[in-house]
Amino acid sequence: MYYILFSICILSRLLTSIYYIEDIDSLRFALGVADEYNVARFQPHFPGYPLFFFFVYVFYSLSNSLALSFSMAGGISTFIIIYYSVKMVNMKPWSKQSIVFILIVFFNPMIWNLGNRYMADLMGLAVAVASLYYIVYRQDKKSQMLGLFLGGLLLGVRLSYFPLIAVPFVLILFKRKDIILFLAFFFLGVATWLIPFIFTQGLENILSVAIKHSIGHFNDYGGTIITESSFFNRSRSLVHTIWSDGLGGYWLGRAWTTSLIGVLTIFISKKLFTNPRGILNSKVKVLLLSGLIYLVWIFFFQNLIYKSRHVLPLVFLILMLIGLTLKHQKNFTAHYILILLLGVLNYNIVSGHKSGTAIYQLRTSLDEKGVDVVVSNPLINYYLRLTGIKSDYIDVETFTLSNFKKKYSSEKNIKVIGNYTNLFGADYKLSIDTTFYHNPYMNRMWSAIPIYSLDQTK
Repeated sequence: MYYILFSICILSRLLTSIYYIEDIDSLRFALGVADEYNVARFQPHFPGYPLFFFFVYVFYSLSNSLALSFSMAGGISTFIIIYYSVKMVNMKPWSKQSIVFILIVFFNPMIWNLGNRYMADLMGLAVAVASLYYIVYRQDKKSQMLGLFLGGLLLGVRLSYFPLIAVPFVLILFKRKDIILFLAFFFLGVATWLIPFIFTQGLENILSVAIKHSIGHFNDYGGTIITESSFFNRSRSLVHTIWSDGLGGYWLGRAWTTSLIGVLTIFISKKLFTNPRGILNSKVKVLLLSGLIYLVWIFFFQNLIYKSRHVLPLVFLILMLIGLTLKHQKNFTAHYILILLLGVLNYNIVSGHKSGTAIYQLRTSLDEKGVDVVVSNPLINYYLRLTGIKSDYIDVETFTLSNFKKKYSSEKNIKVIGNYTNLFGADYKLSIDTTFYHNPYMNRMWSAIPIYSLDQTK
């Protein structure tokens, strides 16, 4: 039966593949596969995700398709998450409870969406879940050594997920007498990807990029507590992304069906509040403590406001808790309705996802109509340039009106992407051409992008 589930996970993600570059992060991942894997050129950005790229490149060398390669990785990751989740909630394979749980995880909107993204998040979660299973849920020595080996591999797939296994990692070192042996298996996992990473990228380059990126991430562009310091906004985004992006619940502006999803999710989880002792055993408590540490990490040091994918491990833990309540359920009518509504929600998100993000729509429009000069921020300029839009690009961060007037006449087809009216003063008139939109629940980055035409008044 697991062979059938594996095939369904692969086929479903392949059928919903994304055949375009949907944002700046996806562009860097795509270039790392199809052009050149080079962290010094941000293909991709640090920490490089070397083990993830190895697997995707294997698929790419066989299919010559970025879309299919990343979806293949997503489908396999989805299966691994489901497989180990069923084991962790200790359900009888293919019982009514396990099938319901499998379907809830399978149709989770965030898991499905990330299964098609050109990103490493879902495979990172898959490796983390497998590692947690062998460390926390299996007590024999060989299994725990395997779990630590997988923990070492995790750093080469999704470095920022390491806080998820930090608690089990420390506990196992305190409980086991042969610490050196267990550490050896962890570092063997690290060496599996780190040695080829150093060999192909160069230690000096890696260290230079690591320092530069770390400083930038924490102090400049990473969306951490330093650059986005409002506790209210960060807390609101945390709740919003877990509840709405992660579980499909209602938020202002969403379809009414998502309110039903929210109500049903709370209803089927009521055992967590009425009978917590029967659910929260010692192993689950270790997972929850791991989740708490991860929550603190992302709250202060990740971009919660614009990149909802960072809450994926927390969404997984909530799904685990829902799965644990299923063993105490006899009537599954509410669960069946929830699964149906999640299927409808996924269909809508996938349809929008396949149609194109706002930045892709913008790129398509400029490609069709042509443009001489683009004025925008560095990231949008980078995206448009690397996806083939031929134009002169002006960075708003270094823009000076005097230089602009000297170089470009009113006869040029000039487009300003974003509302930068303040840069041009009374010398130019900005007229809105259109605004490109996409559903922010499929991707929060640049969900609305206005484009302006520039006309000289003086």
